[in-house]
Amino acid sequence: MESDHLQRTKLSPPAVIAIQDLEEWLTNNTKFVHKEGGFYEYGDEEEKNQKLKPLLEALGVSSTRQRLFRASGPKYPTLFASGGCLFLYPLRLHGIKVPDIGEKGQNIKKVPLEVGYSITITELSYISPGLDFLTLSGGDLATVKLRGNDSLGITSLSPTTKATP
Repeated sequence: MESDHLQRTKLSPPAVIAIQDLEEWLTNNTKFVHKEGGFYEYGDEEEKNQKLKPLLEALGVSSTRQRLFRASGPKYPTLFASGGCLFLYPLRLHGIKVPDIGEKGQNIKKVPLEVGYSITITELSYISPGLDFLTLSGGDLATVKLRGNDSLGITSLSPTTKATP
């Protein structure tokens, strides 16, 4: 059976429109709280829930763990779903270079992070800086695709540091 890790899935037109509606809010938002390196998480739960509601409805999910992040660099944040999987949704790109997500190791698989697609993460992965993104895990996603728990690990690596699980 082929792994779902780093699988890209095209989103529905209503989901893409809901993401586009978030762009101005994300561009002008200052409520991201520094975590590590160039990694930030959105700090106002009530406002986040209100703003994300149309997107979650378009995706057909309501009961999930939702986290909103900004990876602005220069360090490479890493994500992993401990014992399960999570879904990453790029919401806004910063700059001219399209960021990507990849694995560690010699034969590194890299996938572009583009608005309008989701990425399934089941293993340790690093993200190149330059985007705001949403992660969803657990809840009603569990009945469709998730196995195990929905914990999310986050670390930050400099561009020269190698990731180790």
